[in-house]
Amino acid sequence: MTLAGSKQRALLALLVLHPNETVSADRLIDELWGEFPPATAAKTLQVHISRLRKALEGSSESGAARGVVTRESGYDLSADRESVDACCFERLVIEGRRELVSGRPERAVSALEAALSMWRGPPLAEFSGQHFAQAEIARLEDLRVTAL
Repeated sequence: MTLAGSKQRALLALLVLHPNETVSADRLIDELWGEFPPATAAKTLQVHISRLRKALEGSSESGAARGVVTRESGYDLSADRESVDACCFERLVIEGRRELVSGRPERAVSALEAALSMWRGPPLAEFSGQHFAQAEIARLEDLRVTAL
């Protein structure tokens, strides 16, 4: 999938951080343009959504990302949570902790090693300077430390 421009990639990141949840158009505009969005922000957001839909249609052979759905108050990335690396990582860390508490250290190690094998550098590195990514970056880093 090829996305044109940093705003379109940031839009996808925002939606991926909230799979199967409606993210309001106002929030997307705030996160993408900050305090002073252009007068055309709402229309530009619609154009980015349209292009993102087309890119997702051409890239989803497995059906993992089913597309962007328009809701009354915003947009929703309809996706299998297991297709989102951050969701898989979190699930494996939780599973590892559960196994450890249950007295099954071998299973805990297996789950935690699987989680850590997904780690490929700083999370959301392209968006590390963006406000919307800060909480998720911190949360994933904390989970990584937990897994270690």
